[in-house]
Order: sequence, then C-alpha cells, then structure tokens
Amino acid sequence: MRHTPPGSTVHAAVTRLNGDVIVTVEDDGPGVPEELRDRIFERFVRGDGEHGGSSGLGLSIVRAVAESHGGGVDFEDADPGARFVVHLPAAADDPVAESLPAEPAPA
Repeated sequence: MRHTPPGSTVHAAVTRLNGDVIVTVEDDGPGVPEELRDRIFERFVRGDGEHGGSSGLGLSIVRAVAESHGGGVDFEDADPGARFVVHLPAAADDPVAESLPAEPAPA
C-alpha cells in the first residue's frame, strides 16, 4: 500500500488451482513504468519518484522465496495498476501430521 498513491485500492486473493496455491496482489495505482518491467524483480531496482522508503528489495525477496519453494512470481500489467501473481506448489496432504494429537501428551 505504501507504493501506491493515496486513495488507491489494493486487492489480495489466494486460490488453489491444479495443485498450486496462487497468491494475487493487484492495485489500481499508476502501474510499473515500461522501462522497469524487465528488471522489476532485480535487487535494488526502484522507480523514479519512489518515496516510500523502499530499498528496492521487496520483489526480489518475493521471487527468491517463491522459487525456493518450487514456485515463481509474475508481473502482469493491469489497466490501471499492476498485478503480481505468486505460484507455489500446494503442500501434499500429510496423513502422519493429521493423525498427531492436537495437544502434547502429558509427561
């Protein structure tokens, strides 16, 4: 929210699709300038006029975390605004974890 102008709307959603968890964050702000779109996930990349106190690391961290879990992140142009879509493989059902007691057994 700090990277959009006052009054902008930010919407986040989580869905499950074909064995993946999809996290979508989109806004109706000014979007990502064309000249930054190829570099938006690189470290220390910030837009001109960025006054939110950003170091330019947020999206590179999102990408690194998503990839470390076997997923990825994509930027999509929204008119107006921007949309970021994180794809993560859904955790497999773990029958061992489901059978564990909710509270520890008395010692």
